[in-house]
Amino acid sequence: MVESWYEPSTQTSYCFEAADLPTRNVVVYSDRAEVKRVVKASLAKGTNEIIIQNVSAVIEPQSVRVDGRGVLIQEVQYQEMPIDTEQETEKIRALEREKVNLESEKFAVEDEMCSLKKRIEVLDGVAGQVDYKCHLTQIAAGPPSTSSPAADAVPNMARRHTVIGSTAFQGSTPGPPSVGLLTSDDALSNLSKFLSFYGESYVILVGVVYSN
Repeated sequence: MVESWYEPSTQTSYCFEAADLPTRNVVVYSDRAEVKRVVKASLAKGTNEIIIQNVSAVIEPQSVRVDGRGVLIQEVQYQEMPIDTEQETEKIRALEREKVNLESEKFAVEDEMCSLKKRIEVLDGVAGQVDYKCHLTQIAAGPPSTSSPAADAVPNMARRHTVIGSTAFQGSTPGPPSVGLLTSDDALSNLSKFLSFYGESYVILVGVVYSN
């Protein structure tokens, strides 16, 4: 209890949370610690009651001390008040339900990320195959011809002579292999369908695993 120097009147109560009070200083001993906190309040006339809630659970009741300025301290009490277990239990249950929902959302996002990474790996593999086949095509095609028209005349004549003398030799050379991978709309559509099917199947299988 704190009483001001004014004329007494009705009692006024002020409530503070211990965690919200600033700490003035802390002294640490071998088996305990002394903590001083500051309470500031504009008191009304008469008797005032200051309540500090939710102090440390390991506090020693007989060690509680209160000092004040400009007031007369009448009494200091330490009380352990029972909490509303039903209300607190309902709050805890609500928080636990929220926690479960958030964890489920987290797992769903992680599974989706894993599925996307797998699909990216598939696309990277396909792109690597296309690049490799294009590189082989360039090698098979060879460098551009730099021979002169005069030098080409003799082979052309020999080619014509060979065609006339033997029908088995056609006089043409095989061209470079063609790259048909993903060059049609059907191939791209099939790849897209496969990736979509993979993503949906992955989500379903993961859901079955979690449910078990």
